[in-house]
Amino acid sequence: MKELKKVARLADKWGLKVIYDSHQFHTSSWLDPKNGTGFPKRLFLNDSRTAYVLGGTTVDYPAKIWWTEWWNRNVSDTDGRDGWKLYADFLKKITKAVDKHESTLGYEILNEPQIHSPNQWNKVGKFNSFITMELRKITDKTIVYSMNVPISFKNTAINLTPENLAKMAPDNRDHVVFKISVYGIPNPNTYQGDKLKILKDASRIINVPMYVGEWNEVSREEKINENGNMMFHIDPVKSDFNQLKADALVKDFKKLGVWGMAFWNWN
Repeated sequence: MKELKKVARLADKWGLKVIYDSHQFHTSSWLDPKNGTGFPKRLFLNDSRTAYVLGGTTVDYPAKIWWTEWWNRNVSDTDGRDGWKLYADFLKKITKAVDKHESTLGYEILNEPQIHSPNQWNKVGKFNSFITMELRKITDKTIVYSMNVPISFKNTAINLTPENLAKMAPDNRDHVVFKISVYGIPNPNTYQGDKLKILKDASRIINVPMYVGEWNEVSREEKINENGNMMFHIDPVKSDFNQLKADALVKDFKKLGVWGMAFWNWN
């Protein structure tokens, strides 16, 4: 909390704008101690199928189990408290700490939530609606909801369509934007080009502005992860970004009329 307040003060001083990003990566450090960030361990202890270090990526079975229960609103902590309510209280605590600062532009509900079946699109929308309703009790600043992972055209199990992506939007869409990530030049008939098109179509259907909340260019290669499942990993040697590529991406985003953009600086 001290760090957040320091960020807000410095951003005020230098005229910066901040979106506070609630970031999960591989679900949780509980499921993936090496790479994971996100949900605390007390939301996993009630289910033996989501035990320590079993894996939190989109291809790991424990993650699929946990996210399915999360969208069904069946996850609680070890004291029996509702996970959605705990999460809303967490975000409201952050909001109350920084909302008065001029630098605070808004808040992200949850970065890149995982979806594992077609019936979860509407459930994500209900979750985003619940969180938006709770945050609107204390702030009128921008609320950001995120695209899902995986954005995969090979994985037909989740029925990835613009119409389904549109179902993720909260009911209250005043001062709400749709966050996406772009990690490559979106040329036609390429993965990045097809990805940007489907996300743009979803934004148009629901009439919510699009925010490129992560952009860069990275190259990935398929490898077996720590839990024996095949997935794409970033190749730092091949991920060669330069000014020409940056200019090309920014021009593409301007043509789309995006609400905003944020460069993601890989370490």
